[in-house]
Amino acid sequence: DLRHKNIIKYYGLIEQNIQNNNNQNEKNYYLIYEYVDNDSLSKLLKNKSDSYILLIPEYFIIKIMKQILSGLKYLHYENLAHGNIQPSSLYFDKNYNIKIGGLDLLGLYEDDLFKKDIINDDVLFINDHYEYFGKYCSPEMLRGEEWNNKADIFSLGLVIISLMSSGDPIILSKDQNNKIKRI
Repeated sequence: DLRHKNIIKYYGLIEQNIQNNNNQNEKNYYLIYEYVDNDSLSKLLKNKSDSYILLIPEYFIIKIMKQILSGLKYLHYENLAHGNIQPSSLYFDKNYNIKIGGLDLLGLYEDDLFKKDIINDDVLFINDHYEYFGKYCSPEMLRGEEWNNKADIFSLGLVIISLMSSGDPIILSKDQNNKIKRI
C-alpha cells in the first residue's frame, strides 16, 4: 500500500512449486517490484572509487539527500522504519531520481521498538528471519539494542558521508569480546 515517488513500488509475489534433486516439493518466492532503469547508489560509489572521481557535485548530493528524506518522511508518517538505509538499497530511476528499495526489512514501530541480536559478524532480526551485515547501521542496532525510525536518519547521515568522501564511512571489526565495533 506504499505510494510515494521515492519508494520502489511493490506489485506482488509469485510462488513457484519446484522439485528438488531428492524429488521433494519446494517453494520459491519472487517479489515483483517496480523496474528501475539505473543502478544503485552503491554502484555510483564503487565507480567513484574505481575511477578516481574526486567529487560528486554538491547539487547532486543535495538532490539525493532531499529525495531520501522525502521517502523516509513518508515511511515514518506511516509508522514504518526502514532499518536498512544504505547505498545498495537506494536506486536511481531513468531520470536519476532516488527510489528507496530493500523494503522487505520494513518494520512497524507504532508502540514497539525493534530488538536485534548480534551473532558473529551478522545482525539478526529477532522479529523477522532476515540477516544482514550493516556498515550503515546505527550504534543501537549494532549493539543489539532497541531501535526505531531514528536509526534511519543515522544511516542516512552515513550515506551522505559516503557521497562526500570516498568509500565506506566506517570500518567494522570485532573487539576482544567478539562484539562488533566501529573504527
